[in-house]
Amino acid sequence: MRMLPDQIAQLYPQVKVGAPVKIIYEPVKMAQTRTGRIYLEAHPNIYEQKFDYLPYVKKVADSYQLDSRIDWQKVDTVLKIKEGLARDVTKNAPATKSATKASRLPKPRELGLFPLQARGTRIE
Repeated sequence: MRMLPDQIAQLYPQVKVGAPVKIIYEPVKMAQTRTGRIYLEAHPNIYEQKFDYLPYVKKVADSYQLDSRIDWQKVDTVLKIKEGLARDVTKNAPATKSATKASRLPKPRELGLFPLQARGTRIE
């Protein structure tokens, strides 16, 4: 499960040992910042479950009416690489650094992302 340390600390006291949970497998995430930038993160499908990345991204973008604001060529790149890092896929976004230079990137910081998911999907 991917969570920030602060989120774990907030969740931990709310869940009792033995409580039933439902884990939703989605190896792709899309989020929007408060300033309107759109980020996409894709992970390898390590469990080899049936998951169609591009149709899922298109469904999320369409449900939030973001499709015209997304650079779909950047989306294709993110989905091919599947490096597990959130990348800006907003049209006219600054070019992202190559995955080979990832070790030189500054420490990640919280961007105030608003996660987007397909409408009608519930997180329980």
